[in-house]
Amino acid sequence: MADSRHIPTQIPPPSYGDRYYDPKELRSYRRRIKKQREYQEGYRERLKAEGRPERDDVAAAWLTLTLQMWARRPDMTEAARALAKALAGKGRFSEAQSLAAIEAMVERERAKLRRGKD
Repeated sequence: MADSRHIPTQIPPPSYGDRYYDPKELRSYRRRIKKQREYQEGYRERLKAEGRPERDDVAAAWLTLTLQMWARRPDMTEAARALAKALAGKGRFSEAQSLAAIEAMVERERAKLRRGKD
């Protein structure tokens, strides 16, 4: 008969919801993430030292120039529709909402142009 005061000699492994993570796998995962984070920090430092822009910097500049171009040329609506369709293709956004957001951004650029800010 088992003693009711019995203390288990092994502590059950932690579980996260219905998942079980082996401690070795967790250590390996954390090591990999740490290595990736260190590499990314070094990469950003190298880019900064070289004076090279990151992908996000290029994307932001590209977006700004595109919005300015569309603000100056209203006939560029086909390109805006194509962008909205591409965003809708990602599955997270509707084409109508994407187009509305793009048009609002273009309208803000038009307002800047009217105020004389370039």
